[in-house]
Amino acid sequence: SPDRDVNLNLPVLSSRAAQHDQREEILSTSYLTACYLKDLGFNQKVFIVGSIGIAKELEAVGIRHLGVGPDPVLTDLGSLVSQDLKLDPEVGAVVVGFDLHFNFLKMMKAASYTNNPDCVFIATNTDERFPMDAANIVVPGKG
Repeated sequence: SPDRDVNLNLPVLSSRAAQHDQREEILSTSYLTACYLKDLGFNQKVFIVGSIGIAKELEAVGIRHLGVGPDPVLTDLGSLVSQDLKLDPEVGAVVVGFDLHFNFLKMMKAASYTNNPDCVFIATNTDERFPMDAANIVVPGKG
């Protein structure tokens, strides 16, 4: 399994973390995703629709990825159709988590990679929304 110290540098956003004596007892979905791919003997690149936590955990087990962060925002269908989208032939998995920079271009890339029947697709969570105290605010999850 990956070095747990990498995982521990990420912020803990759950009050449930206080119930544990050892931070090593906290398993994130990013960590479990990296373990799963490592156990598969995965040796290709990963396209991430998600946050830096996924990237760090993949790096901890030696799995290459295309990075995280914003993609260009396309403003019209013409630019989308005319764009010379280059897909990396070394990508063999798409991992989807929470991504503040999610946009149509990322969705198009993820769909294009997963169009390959050999591409592994992993969704880190099934939650449809984040639990929020404010009744009038809905924060979509990844489900």
